Amino acid sequence: MKSIFSSRSSIFLRLFIVAVLSGGLILIDKYTDWLDPVKRVLGLTAVPFYNLMDIPYETAEVMDDMLTSRTDLIEQNHKLRSENIILKKNMQRMAALTTENIRLRETLGGSERINAEHMLAEVVAVDPDPFVHRTVIDKGINDGIRVGWPVIDAKGLVGQVVEAGYQFSRVLLITDSTHAVPVEVNRNGTRAIAVGTGSLDQLKLIYVADTADVEEGDLLLTSGLGGRFPPGYPVARVTSVYHDPGRPYALVKALPVAELDRSRQWLVLKSDVVDYSELSTEAPEVATGDAEHER
Repeated sequence: MKSIFSSRSSIFLRLFIVAVLSGGLILIDKYTDWLDPVKRVLGLTAVPFYNLMDIPYETAEVMDDMLTSRTDLIEQNHKLRSENIILKKNMQRMAALTTENIRLRETLGGSERINAEHMLAEVVAVDPDPFVHRTVIDKGINDGIRVGWPVIDAKGLVGQVVEAGYQFSRVLLITDSTHAVPVEVNRNGTRAIAVGTGSLDQLKLIYVADTADVEEGDLLLTSGLGGRFPPGYPVARVTSVYHDPGRPYALVKALPVAELDRSRQWLVLKSDVVDYSELSTEAPEVATGDAEHER
């Protein structure tokens, strides 16, 4: 009997030590960046697993290409040609608008605010936790990725890079409950903050005055305030506005325009937007005023 209790005590002691060490590592990882080099090295060991998980998708694509008929290919070719012409026409118009915008900024004494260089990335993994909206993309520090860079798809804002490894990076989606992005109503410029709700099909706007001009169907764009996200990128479309007479703020919900659960190719923006948190003390009133207004 003594040996049995001794064995159990040893097991409990080991479990206790492991639990303490695990808790310590979690706290260190959450509040410091000491473990980042270790995490990057360990991330290299995950490369074969990411490639292994990608095999079914690649196999399905190859089989689909093999089974596609000649008629379908001809039809797709005609459709792509038509879309290409339309896109070229739109690009010409956008080029003219961009030039006009730069000219107006120069006239008003301003300057071009963003450098919209981008990097194409592919989604290779999704966090299995339904309450954590994070994905893994196949670009990392070796490709020039930096933490904080915005990520978009063909329709709108997806999120931002929150962790960069050597070959892979993690992207926090705008619908995660810990994410927030400054936005403005495209129709009239009303500013607000869109925060995630933990649901892929819903955002909510906080601190929207009950008298603010926000309507169902309004398109929300990134405002550029705070310096993290470039201005002008679609974020969501307002789906409901509820006014509670007993509260000073309206309850506004919105649907993300990006295909967060369907897109596989994303663009990581190499944005050169100014980080207002690093402004010098020469203009404290401007920086503080904007930050307080956003909160």
